[in-house]
Amino acid sequence: MKNMAFATAGSVIVALHNTSPPTEEEWAQYCQAVKSIDLANLRAIAFSDGGGPDSKQRKALNDVLGGRPSHGALVTSSTVARSVVTALSWFNPLVKAFAPDETARAFEYLKLDSSEVQAVRLAIRTLSMKFSPPLKSVVLG
Repeated sequence: MKNMAFATAGSVIVALHNTSPPTEEEWAQYCQAVKSIDLANLRAIAFSDGGGPDSKQRKALNDVLGGRPSHGALVTSSTVARSVVTALSWFNPLVKAFAPDETARAFEYLKLDSSEVQAVRLAIRTLSMKFSPPLKSVVLG
């Protein structure tokens, strides 16, 4: 069973998390994918039912980013996951949290154009199929 799945859509990395933290392997693969994107244009969006990176994994991501801030959005109803965003924002003030019914606002925050929104929505739908039961944080309506 997957705890995390991700894909890239241009310069946007899309991640989905269930209620558990990513495995070390999942997080290492995610960090490797982040490295493959031009960090000057990187934007990230994650949907979480409560799971997210632990402190060691957050440090690994910060090391990849080299202290450079990048736009990130977390879509979740979990107060625990929102606290992770608070911790991440100490290193990256461009990370913000949104409720599931605010997904469109998260896309706006990331300044996604219409073709990017379409690509991200497709990635979300594809990634969602890897989770059973379906994630509650994914509301694309």
